[in-house]
Amino acid sequence: GQILGASRIPQHLKDAIGDELVMGIKYRRDEMTVSALARDTTRIGVLIGGQLKTGIEITDAPAFAPLPPRKAVAPELEISYDGLPAAAPGDVIGVTVKIDGPIPSGAELSVTAPEGWEVFPKSQPANRDGVSFSLRANGGGRTWSYRNGFNTELKANGVVAHKSFGVAGAALWKLLGVFYDAVPTSAQPMRSEAPSQGQRRFNHHFLDIEKQYLPEPVTDIEDQFRSMSRILGVPAIVPSYENEIDLSRLVGLEGCYTAYLARTVVVDSERWAFLVVGHTDAYRLFFNGELVGNVTEASPWTPYNRSYRVKFNAGENVIVVKLCRRSDALRFTLGIRNSGDAERNGRDIYAINSEDWAVDFADVIPQL
Repeated sequence: GQILGASRIPQHLKDAIGDELVMGIKYRRDEMTVSALARDTTRIGVLIGGQLKTGIEITDAPAFAPLPPRKAVAPELEISYDGLPAAAPGDVIGVTVKIDGPIPSGAELSVTAPEGWEVFPKSQPANRDGVSFSLRANGGGRTWSYRNGFNTELKANGVVAHKSFGVAGAALWKLLGVFYDAVPTSAQPMRSEAPSQGQRRFNHHFLDIEKQYLPEPVTDIEDQFRSMSRILGVPAIVPSYENEIDLSRLVGLEGCYTAYLARTVVVDSERWAFLVVGHTDAYRLFFNGELVGNVTEASPWTPYNRSYRVKFNAGENVIVVKLCRRSDALRFTLGIRNSGDAERNGRDIYAINSEDWAVDFADVIPQL
């Protein structure tokens, strides 16, 4: 093959693209230009091809500073998760620690956990096949952090190698109620305006997206949570892994219904952030008692269907959602994303997408 290089790309294409390096994530380099990225990538290719004898040669390349000298071979630790690296209180996460490199005689692997977690066992003899540990989320405190950091060490007469890894804390939604109408409401006429509804009453129940099945904004959150828990016979908590509210964990209804959920988010200091919503059906979103989102349309799901810039107070902040399911399935996600450059750029979607997800928040653990 042949690499033509920047000099062979037509100028009108380079003018259209520009040289600014723009990523859909928070990508940090000293030089945020396409040309600098190409230069650094070329340097690695040239040096690896020459110094490591890969059999690939890049000719007519400029002179580059050589790669730094290789350090003495030392063991490195690799972490693999048995499942999703996210947990709610009560969950158990399995991890396997593998060692790449020499294993000293008599070496042991250990894992230390943050507050609210336990590790079983705490240490084990190291071996080539990997060592498994179970991480139990006890959640004994008042809040549940979005960021939970662990550390594993290989010890043999001192620490030989170590590695940090983490588990994401799931958001903790309280299910406040599930509602539907047995017959059409006045907003869903059964015969005169929509005769086919008369047949449907024998097959499905109904949902009026404008109807307040609970007084909105919902204020008696704790009473509703306790009431729903009594109905279900278990704590009415829906843990949200990867930002998704999966109502099927507690709700087995088919057909139409609406559900109200709430969570309490804790932050150390006042700050702006985005509530980023992905949805397939209608919803209402309340933040600290204020209606910030009222969507009636159905939509194909994406992680960024809607976003709302809100101001978090220092301490507790309450988020309430009313979700509507009018078809065979419902998908709804809500994540919290840093505001960052959006302070300057307003609601510009590119400013939102270039920021990181907020990980220094916590949810209040629901209590009955």
